[in-house]
Amino acid sequence: MSVNLKRRAYWKDQVLDRDERKCQICGATEDQIHLVAHHIYSVSEYPEEALNVDNGATLCELHHREYPFSFTGDSTGERWLLWLETYQEHGLSRRIYDDN
Repeated sequence: MSVNLKRRAYWKDQVLDRDERKCQICGATEDQIHLVAHHIYSVSEYPEEALNVDNGATLCELHHREYPFSFTGDSTGERWLLWLETYQEHGLSRRIYDDN
């Protein structure tokens, strides 16, 4: 494994640990669905933030797919907050997985 892949894997693990290995939208855990460490600020636009743990958020694969990468403008924290607020306003942040 290359140094970059090791660093990226370490970053992902740190983000997941900080978020208690739960999707920040629905609360799903690793035993329910695959979790992704999402970059809040785009790595292509902000490469210096690629390994900053504060630039990550844990999402389940479903919410990661739903993230509106097609928003106009750059990939910023403002866009991330707007997306989170939209989920919360519409009651979409509820748990979508049963614990059973």
